[in-house]
Amino acid sequence: MTIMCVATDGSVPGVRPCVIRGQHRVTCPDYLIPEGDETTLRTCGGCRPRPAEVGFLCARHFDDVEHAYARWGEWRDRVARVGDRAARRDTEGRSSGATGFVPFPGWQLAVDECDRLIASLYAMPRWDVRLWVHDEQGARDAIMFARAAERAYRDHETHERPHKIPTVRCPHCSQKTLVWLPPVYFRSEVTVTCQDDECGRDLTQSAFEVIADIESRIRKERA
Repeated sequence: MTIMCVATDGSVPGVRPCVIRGQHRVTCPDYLIPEGDETTLRTCGGCRPRPAEVGFLCARHFDDVEHAYARWGEWRDRVARVGDRAARRDTEGRSSGATGFVPFPGWQLAVDECDRLIASLYAMPRWDVRLWVHDEQGARDAIMFARAAERAYRDHETHERPHKIPTVRCPHCSQKTLVWLPPVYFRSEVTVTCQDDECGRDLTQSAFEVIADIESRIRKERA
């Protein structure tokens, strides 16, 4: 008996049916249309279910789970450090009853959603993604976790992106070609580098801040 990917029938919330594009079930009206017949309009892009290759998941969905899980621990720890802080009402030292509520920040809701889905993995004696998806319910949790986690990584970035600094000139070549490179690891140093091919000098964050302060004062004096 061939085991199909748990997402083939569309029963996994938020996950499209996992089918082989261009191939059809025998009950599909397009099944009897000869391949290459361009005179007949096909109405189905493909509906044959994709077989499972790792436990109850196809290779593509298992790859999604592996990639999402590989980033999970670091992202969760980092977003907890840099995320929004809970708001607190100032009562000037007086105690008071609840007068309302503070909405949970988006990153915390994303963490809670993923935590609920990955709980079935953490409940196993040994945390192994391959063993996780060898159980049908575990495979469902895994694929929904992958979807929720990738959405969380996209919507709540924890790493600053490199960006150009158009207001400050390079102290070596005088060109506006400086780029801010955030640290690769937590608490590492920021680097500011010149992207001019004939220069390419690097600055530390403290050196850049001195130069930026000088240029800011010059612009104010000229204004």
